[in-house]
Amino acid sequence: MKETVGVSTELEKKVINFAALCTGIDSVSDTVNNLQTVLRGLTNDYAIQIEAETKLATVMRNTMSAREEDIQSIKDLCSAQQELGMIGDEVQLTE
Repeated sequence: MKETVGVSTELEKKVINFAALCTGIDSVSDTVNNLQTVLRGLTNDYAIQIEAETKLATVMRNTMSAREEDIQSIKDLCSAQQELGMIGDEVQLTE
């Protein structure tokens, strides 16, 4: 009987350790999934930003014969206004 109780106690400890390990793995998995979601959003935002900047540069070159310095000046202005909380620079660049 004592041997059975001892084996049961050891088994219980192993089950508890296994459950804790599974909980830790599940937590890591959730963290990785959340990180992937955030990275997808950032990648999408970056693509939108690049598209807006490319369109701006094309229009400014074609309609105003703008130089790179002129285009960068507009980008910098939009970025500064975004920092003030006015409106997103990617929105301003496309307007």
